Amino acid sequence: MSGGVLPRAQVWLLAAVAAAAAAATVFTAWAASQSTILQNPQLQEAWRPAFVATYAAAGLYLWQLHPASQAGRRIAGLALLYAATSLNAFSAPWLFAAGRVAVALFVAGMVYVFLAYPADRLAARDRVSVAVLAVTLTGVWALTLLCSRTFPPSGALSACREPCPENPARVVDSEALGDVGRIGVTVVTALLLLLLVVGLLRKLRSPGPYRRYLFGPPLAAVIGLAVAYTSYTTLVARGLGHPWPLALATVLCGIAVPVGLVGGQLWAVHNATERLRRMVLDLSPSQVTQATLQTTLRTTLEDPSLRFWSWNRSRSAFLDPSGEALDSSSRPASAVTVVEPDGRPPAALTHDPMLQDLAPVPDALVATAVTLLDDASLREELRGARQRLAATSHAERIRLERDLHDGIQPRLTTLGVQLAEARGMAQSPELKALLADAEQSVAGLAADVRSLAHDLYPPGLHEEGLPVALQEAAGRSGATVADGGIGALTPAVEEALYYATLEAIQNSLQHGGDGAAITVSLRRDEGDAVVQVTDDGAGFDMASARSGLGTINMRDRIGAVGGQADVVSHPGEGTTVTLRVPLMGAAVDGTARQRTVGLLLAAAERHRAAAGVHRRAAEYWESRGDGVRVTLERAAAAAALARARDARSAARALARAVDAGVDGDGTMPVP
Repeated sequence: MSGGVLPRAQVWLLAAVAAAAAAATVFTAWAASQSTILQNPQLQEAWRPAFVATYAAAGLYLWQLHPASQAGRRIAGLALLYAATSLNAFSAPWLFAAGRVAVALFVAGMVYVFLAYPADRLAARDRVSVAVLAVTLTGVWALTLLCSRTFPPSGALSACREPCPENPARVVDSEALGDVGRIGVTVVTALLLLLLVVGLLRKLRSPGPYRRYLFGPPLAAVIGLAVAYTSYTTLVARGLGHPWPLALATVLCGIAVPVGLVGGQLWAVHNATERLRRMVLDLSPSQVTQATLQTTLRTTLEDPSLRFWSWNRSRSAFLDPSGEALDSSSRPASAVTVVEPDGRPPAALTHDPMLQDLAPVPDALVATAVTLLDDASLREELRGARQRLAATSHAERIRLERDLHDGIQPRLTTLGVQLAEARGMAQSPELKALLADAEQSVAGLAADVRSLAHDLYPPGLHEEGLPVALQEAAGRSGATVADGGIGALTPAVEEALYYATLEAIQNSLQHGGDGAAITVSLRRDEGDAVVQVTDDGAGFDMASARSGLGTINMRDRIGAVGGQADVVSHPGEGTTVTLRVPLMGAAVDGTARQRTVGLLLAAAERHRAAAGVHRRAAEYWESRGDGVRVTLERAAAAAALARARDARSAARALARAVDAGVDGDGTMPVP
């Protein structure tokens, strides 16, 4: 896993290195400030400490970011090694010589460190080249130290004023061998920098994620350093002076190498984070599966080798979309990221090791993928529970309608006939009048039962379909219904759209104002059934308005069949209610079972509250003597209580892992 908390021992080591780097920076500044032999003393005094501090800061940053990697430690070590080059600020020959040798070691070390990045080891194709050049550099420096009176030309921050201190290690006075040694040092150093340029260019062009971000900036800096260093030392060797523009360019390019490395990482992290954000926004919840997430992550991270693994409890292993189990022992630790989100199953990502340099992107990717899967699972679980509720409600409405139509209504009709017969047989005028009143009451009650049965499940909805049923119901309210080809629908979808549409029409009648024209349009839209209720009434301010009980019931009905209800209104511009139901099934996934149980219980409480409202309304109308409205409100209360019981039953079934309403193939049937 990338990043992580540093062990205590590493924290102390990191602090010690930071303290040493600070001391080295101070020493470098002091050595440059008191030197009498350095070329361009103002340049040296300002930029030598900056050079040390920059390499130290970059190394410490990478160290704490990737504790398991050697890159941070090595770059911090380069900072301390470069501080040792400040010994050439002193006029004492042996100190000056030690500083010049430290420069050669720094260049060789820089080439090794940045060629080995990020794998902490050289690629096979670079090992021979680096070894040959290192041995050659050692040989030409040995020849220079043994045979040359002076040292070879150096970079801008190591150049001295003439006459420079002589070589105290010389044992053979051979001008020819000394020239060979000095020229050899310059050539081999240039070749080392050229090798670094070629190596970084190869890394930049190699397949893998974010190569242009990680290697583009340091490559540009190394190219600049190689050109500036070679030009500067060539001019110095030919006795053409110490041109300060090239000296400054050498210093700036040298500092830019670690800055480019860290900046490239930050650039890559920003880019990856932005891509991740767009991925989350663009990925539809209905498209979220382990396979689609794996494909999307591969595209997002430019890593075709990436694989996404989810935890399988039954097999106690991480599985990819094809069902293959993860064998982490066969992969390097830097290529595997495992995340265990709180309260959710763990997941893993296998990827190009380069991604570990984008910390904390791999961890964030896995956590985001788990969250998306969990969210999709919750949506499907909730949709399945709503479908079971819709199916139960549909069946209960049909049962109640049949009981009223086939049971109570015929008995009331029979009772009315019997009362009419009794009235005809009665001799007393008072008794006849009493029986006539009873007969009228029974006839009114029978009419109420017929109306209640019709409201529970209109015959036209069952026999003729949604358009005809809405035309019959809306015609009584003055609304206009236009069928644009909604087609045949399943009974539960028809029922949900029917009652939600009536609720929307009722809201328009109540809040649209007198004379508001109401239009109902029905159509199919890319596989969705869409009903739109529009009025040209008063409208309202959506920012300040609160959803009433009718709007809540409307959204609950549509949500029960996997749809959604959207309301758009503006003061003086009317109101538009759009009901949209996707006409497809949904897979069932039980990972969010407990939260779905909570949602069902909350829905049950809402329905119980609605039943209480209807009961109080019934009491009010009873006090006013309006028997018809009393009957309607009591029926509405009974229906709300039935929905509450359905929600609680579904919650209990779900909590017990009873997959009621699930087909044999594991899909939820559309009611």
